[in-house]
Amino acid sequence: MKAFILCFGLILMHIGQAAPRLVSSIYPLQQIAEAISGEPVGLIADSPLSVHTYRLTPKDARQIAEADIVIWVGEVLMPQLNKYIARRQDKGLITVAKLPKIKLLAADRQPNQHEQDNHGHNNHLQKENAEHHHSHEHFSYDPHLWLSTDNAAVIAEAISEALIAADAPNTPRYQANLAAFKAELTALHEDLISQFESAPPPPYFVFHDAYAYFEQEFGLSHQGLVRTHAGQSPKARQIVNLKKQLTAAQQACLFKEPQFRSPIINKLSDNTTVKVATLDPIGYRQPGDGYAMILRRLANALSNCRQTQ
Repeated sequence: MKAFILCFGLILMHIGQAAPRLVSSIYPLQQIAEAISGEPVGLIADSPLSVHTYRLTPKDARQIAEADIVIWVGEVLMPQLNKYIARRQDKGLITVAKLPKIKLLAADRQPNQHEQDNHGHNNHLQKENAEHHHSHEHFSYDPHLWLSTDNAAVIAEAISEALIAADAPNTPRYQANLAAFKAELTALHEDLISQFESAPPPPYFVFHDAYAYFEQEFGLSHQGLVRTHAGQSPKARQIVNLKKQLTAAQQACLFKEPQFRSPIINKLSDNTTVKVATLDPIGYRQPGDGYAMILRRLANALSNCRQTQ
């Protein structure tokens, strides 16, 4: 009888246990987290505007304080989160840029160049970041790291581990969700490789340097960019040179981004044969939920630009 009561009590405790509360800094991380948790995940930058300049609300501060697990890229992408993240003292915190297996690309690389030795370069960046841990995160990496399926798998693994640590009774569910997500990533990678082989993009120019992880994975390379960094306006000489490139280009695409008002795009494309289209590195609440759709929409925008000229 006592054994029955104990067993029944454990069942009630399990039933009454609330699922861990997760909150993510940006939409792509939210989509990965929801795939692993199987539950709704809070979102800080819940806005179509740029995450670089997003202004936190009191609701955001509460979400960060009250969540069991907080997932963010790191200081480079959203420094405005720093003081709220610091209050957690690393409790239930996933800083994606500091995950041991994450692949980082340098922010100061030359145009159209990517790191050849990701693992070694990543170790170098990780060491630099560790040395700056007590002051500020080192600003040497490109923070758009979610645009790599390899990195998405690493992020998913970290989320799964954190969930299992916080909610051990549901370990089988989190492990199954992780396995399903990784299988989806494998299929996604293969699909996009095949897509770009059959429908390669034309020469293209991007609004800012946000696509290096995606480009490296799928063997792509932009011809030029309007801004090196999202918050940095182009210099006059850069605009003149870019206009010359666009004027000389044949069947090229110039991509704007929905997070930014970009009247300069119209000025650059005037009196050229360039087609203007949209690339969205965040994929905020576009039709078709899920992480894979963010990358599929990028691929479709690039491939379709040639087909519709």
